[in-house]
Amino acid sequence: MKKPLKSLSFLALGLSLTVLGQDLKNEPIAALDEVVLFGLKTPQKEGLIGKNITLLTEEDLVSYRGYSLAQLLNTVSGLSIQGANLSMGNTQSIYARGGRAKQVLFLVDGIRVADPYSASLSYDLRLLDLSQIKQIEVLKGASSALYGTSAATVVIAITTKELNQDSLNLTSGLGTNQTTNKQQWSVDYRSYGMNYKGSIQKLNYQLNFSNLYQGGISALNQTSEEDPFTRSAYSFLLGNGSDHRFSWKLRLAYNSMTADYDDSFLAEDADFQFLTQKKGIGLTSNYQLSKGHLFFSLNHLRYTSEDRSNYSGVFESATSNFDVYYKGKVGENLSAIAGIQSSKDESKSINQSAVTFIDPYLSMFYINSKGFHLNSGLRLNHHQTYGNHFVGQINPSYSFGIDDQYVLYTSLASAYISPSLFQLYGDWGANDSLTPEENTTYELGIRGSYGHSFWNIVGFMRKETNAVFWNAINNQYDNAKGTSKAKGIEVDFRTMIKESVQLKFNYTFIERAQPLMIRIPKHKLNLSAVYAKEKHRFLFETQYVGERYDTDFSTYTDLKLSDYMLVHMNWNYSLNKAVTIQLGIRNLLNTDFVEQIGYSTLGRNFRLSLNYHLF
Repeated sequence: MKKPLKSLSFLALGLSLTVLGQDLKNEPIAALDEVVLFGLKTPQKEGLIGKNITLLTEEDLVSYRGYSLAQLLNTVSGLSIQGANLSMGNTQSIYARGGRAKQVLFLVDGIRVADPYSASLSYDLRLLDLSQIKQIEVLKGASSALYGTSAATVVIAITTKELNQDSLNLTSGLGTNQTTNKQQWSVDYRSYGMNYKGSIQKLNYQLNFSNLYQGGISALNQTSEEDPFTRSAYSFLLGNGSDHRFSWKLRLAYNSMTADYDDSFLAEDADFQFLTQKKGIGLTSNYQLSKGHLFFSLNHLRYTSEDRSNYSGVFESATSNFDVYYKGKVGENLSAIAGIQSSKDESKSINQSAVTFIDPYLSMFYINSKGFHLNSGLRLNHHQTYGNHFVGQINPSYSFGIDDQYVLYTSLASAYISPSLFQLYGDWGANDSLTPEENTTYELGIRGSYGHSFWNIVGFMRKETNAVFWNAINNQYDNAKGTSKAKGIEVDFRTMIKESVQLKFNYTFIERAQPLMIRIPKHKLNLSAVYAKEKHRFLFETQYVGERYDTDFSTYTDLKLSDYMLVHMNWNYSLNKAVTIQLGIRNLLNTDFVEQIGYSTLGRNFRLSLNYHLF
């Protein structure tokens, strides 16, 4: 590891230990509204966080019924989801702050869910049903000190639904799935699901199920044969409730999908299929101590994927994760999270391989009654392949104004990305001499609130070294030489008008070398309005995507794609206490655009769904 990163790591630890010994007056601190951010491993107040965070609550998600997870995340500042407007048979990739999917850490109920054998170490967004989600937290910036590998550009922490009382909920939906030029109005979208919660003596249990079918579209825009997509998800939750001093939850989950796709190299129809099954079991617990909480989690995920094509293969992988940490106050103005995390990633393919890493970590949260706050942390990663690696972060912030309505914050954080099993020991182009990619991110931002309005502006610069890439000359994975940079600005604004209308606006600017901006727009903005009155809730959304580059693989040249604007609408109506009707129209103006060269994009489409709360 290079000297600047070592200095940052030890400086973070030094600041943590320095503020630990300070004895300051315990005075009440005014702050912005409190928000529950489980992605930070502890609830935090919005005004005390030295990071740019987008929070989508359960109430927010009601407005986006009928969206896919990719389409919803595509509305968040700093994120671009490649494939959100394509047929679901095509892959979907998260580009955050000018980075790639490998630099994004995805958590579901606190569990790292990426396939450890995939070359990009990414999670397939198509596996998760938005109707099963309670809350989404998007934590932007390098966060490896708290989360470990892959948390280089953003951490997306998803909390799935847990019913508050014994009840049965049913959902069903149907709609079209068509392109701009082929408005056939056939029912090619069908979905249904169930959530049931019950109890036996002092134990609570919950059963969840969902199924989705999409068809009607060919993956490539010059072909006509339908390429359908199907998905099923089952989960079971058992626990003793959160009102015990020692609470625990056991989760079992099974997800599967089948995606048909075409031969993109020959640009012709093909009966190719990609199938994935994900099985998971996890146990989490929380023990309330006299001065804090002790958390424990143990989980195991297993992936089985099969590619049925001219390049067919079966890939099996598994990851086991253990995390135990303490969080609590260690002084009048100081709280801490201290823990140890261990994971084992393994694969069973043509080549069998496994790696294990163990990470002790420490994060400190200092709150000063005069407006100064500091979040600092340090993590040591011990990886059996590449040894020890330190990362750290420092996030000071200062609140001022009436009731601390303004917050000035900055951060300096390092992150790393371990090469995947496929890159180190895989079937094609493996290179066991790869070293981890290193990232350093600098941020400076200010946010404020006035009445029912909130705004946030942050600028960032990120440096990448040792980036792993596919070296076409040597036909293997390799580390890039030198350092590449990405910089940008994120702007978020929201306000309430007469307690019935909420307006939201965000803008993202990204700049880096053109070859590294493939499929990433330099300018992107989202504007939405939600009107909620009595039984009605309307969502109107406009999204502008600026010019960007994509590779034309028929000529292996990079071409500039034109900008485009999409308009969407959603209407929710509560028929009574038990039944809610939702009608959505995506791409209301039937705009013709190109998201990816050679692939079909979605035109005007309708979604109609019913939600039943039976008891």
